[in-house]
Amino acid sequence: MITFDGADRNVCTVRRQSTSTPLQALALLNDTQLVETARHISQRMLTEGGHTLNEQVSWAFRWVTGRKASAREQEVLEELLVEQRKIFAADPDATEKLLAVGDRKNDSSFSRIDLAAGTILAKALLNHDEALMRR
Repeated sequence: MITFDGADRNVCTVRRQSTSTPLQALALLNDTQLVETARHISQRMLTEGGHTLNEQVSWAFRWVTGRKASAREQEVLEELLVEQRKIFAADPDATEKLLAVGDRKNDSSFSRIDLAAGTILAKALLNHDEALMRR
């Protein structure tokens, strides 16, 4: 709980503080379960999120945080997804390495590049304070 700035159990708190400790980011970005979770979100985004980049990013943000993304958030996340697609298209080994994390098998009906890029997008969203705390 210290990693996530959790309150001490001997004190009652009405509202938790917003948190963004470096250790929290490290735990959330590198944990095997969270990488698998991000890949599952990516698969759902590709299945249920719509056909356009805008629809998919909007769906993922709302699914993870419970609210609609602001225009700026939407723009940044779309840029991230496009950038990650280019990176994974240029480095097939990185794509396979990311998609090999965890026990659950990938859905083979998706483009490996799109799935990997969506996984990075979902990892970024899962690292958002609003993904950890509903206010």
